[in-house]
Amino acid sequence: MPIWFSSCDPIPTLGESIQAAEFKLYSGGRGANSAVAVARAGCQVTFVGAHGADLFGRMAREKLLRETLVMVEAPTGRYMVAVAKSANSEISGELVRDAAEAINAADLVFTQFEISPEGVLETAKLCSHYKKRLVLYASPVGPRSRMPEGATFLTVLSIREALALAETREVSYAVHWLHDPGSQNLVLVDGTNRSHFRTTKECIPCRSHGSAAFSTQGR
Repeated sequence: MPIWFSSCDPIPTLGESIQAAEFKLYSGGRGANSAVAVARAGCQVTFVGAHGADLFGRMAREKLLRETLVMVEAPTGRYMVAVAKSANSEISGELVRDAAEAINAADLVFTQFEISPEGVLETAKLCSHYKKRLVLYASPVGPRSRMPEGATFLTVLSIREALALAETREVSYAVHWLHDPGSQNLVLVDGTNRSHFRTTKECIPCRSHGSAAFSTQGR
């Protein structure tokens, strides 16, 4: 999806107007970025997505088509503001079912909370049916976000999002809560060196290098 960017220093305060640097427009979004990165690494990628029928939707589609991607798409017919907020919500359970053949042929399936909850749950259901490894980027967390039932090979999210999903303030409880529905492995992204490592029966606080921590049930 298009990302608008213009740098400024300092950042304006409320009611203030300042002169910013040149305006730039980039393509991005964690789903598209991940698909392009994996395709450029030499893997065969099928990208299931929705886009608006306006200039920005066409731009996003054309950029993806330049990559070595197979696309399953659903034009939404919405303009920029609606595309920014709701094109992802057009990834319905029906559209995911249309991609069932591609899911069955895949070695690894990646999805995220930016699409509709129905799309996430249907993706997990098909992965379970076809016995495929599912990677879930559980972000952003909203009022309708739901962890899918069944095995998820890898779940990636921030510690803040883990706490929000589990409705708790305790990281150790959130880690246990995420493993219970079937999340085999967790990557908890944090800006500090704090992490939690999950063994089969316990949660052990530990230190990690960088901004990511790995948690596993030993599977």
